[in-house]
Amino acid sequence: MLKGFSWNMTGYILKYSVVSSDDGVPPYVAERIFQLEPEPPVADSLNKYILSALQEKDLKYFSFFLHHYEPQLNKRIKAFLGVDGGNLYDTDRFLDIKLSCREQMLQKLMEYNPAKGAEYATYIYPFIRDAMLRFRMGEEKRTRIPRKRAKMLPLTIAGTMPTSSGTAYRLKRCSGLLRS
Repeated sequence: MLKGFSWNMTGYILKYSVVSSDDGVPPYVAERIFQLEPEPPVADSLNKYILSALQEKDLKYFSFFLHHYEPQLNKRIKAFLGVDGGNLYDTDRFLDIKLSCREQMLQKLMEYNPAKGAEYATYIYPFIRDAMLRFRMGEEKRTRIPRKRAKMLPLTIAGTMPTSSGTAYRLKRCSGLLRS
């Protein structure tokens, strides 16, 4: 993918450590997952980080870009999640989408042509949206419930006890699919 590039982050660490717990990653950390310590050097524009990454073939500049671009990326992801209506904010899902977007941004870095005049943040916007849509499509594939199991759902919702252990297992598995 990015042959010939290095990712030398010597001297930089994550500002907020990611400690997994039973509750998952705290929202505060998920929204600041790309923040670096110490602060990256200040550039006139975010595009200078991308140009430096391409010229020097060092992805630490891409990390500097992410450090500053993260609030805008968070805003886009939250707006995307808000389209679902009744969908509550889920930190793990938010983080998964965010990492999918970062992966897409990295893949499109090599195709970016600054000579065309667009800033990288403008260029990457449709690809970020595509990454979020692909993530949602993947979720929908995982949560599809076969018709036979869907017929058992009213029993689960009504609290009716199944008559066999096989049915109990299927109901438990089916209700687990709904929660994911």
